Amino acid sequence: QSQSSGQKVGMRNSQDAISMMQTAEGAMDEMSNIVQRMKDLATQSANGTSTAEDRKAMDAEFTELRSELDNITNNTTFGGQSLLKSGTGFQGDVTFQIGGTSAEKLELKSTGTLATALKEVVGTGKGTDGAAVKVGIGDQGKATASMAELDTFSQKIGESRSAFGANINRLEHTVNNLSNMKENTDMANGR
Repeated sequence: QSQSSGQKVGMRNSQDAISMMQTAEGAMDEMSNIVQRMKDLATQSANGTSTAEDRKAMDAEFTELRSELDNITNNTTFGGQSLLKSGTGFQGDVTFQIGGTSAEKLELKSTGTLATALKEVVGTGKGTDGAAVKVGIGDQGKATASMAELDTFSQKIGESRSAFGANINRLEHTVNNLSNMKENTDMANGR
């Protein structure tokens, strides 16, 4: 009975962990869309056909999009816990208890793939804090500089999303295995 109960709680914990990661990954998806729009604006501003007025309007949108990226980073939460903000959530050590024994856990370390990729997205001097992104696209030179930095930013978001996906996939397999073990344990207890 105790084993079956532990498996049931482990499944619930795993499903909660999946939901938590899906929340963060969904935020990263929106960040990816925003960065793509910022890259489009930078590319357009870098073009010699853009006027000073055009660049001013594009820079205003670019700045607002950068602010929204900061907003997503600072305000993406799950159960009141910040997920993406520098030094918190998935940038630190996160342990999910995914079974009925203390050994059955998924540990995401601050030195692991996910945390490392996230630090490249929202760390100091990276992503929205990158020098070329911070100065905007108000002139052709700044726009050109932003283009390369935004490419890197987009790549790092992709790496983070991939790491979330791999861990979500692992947890889905954990849930399936726990469900199978619980079913077999319950059948054995019923004999």
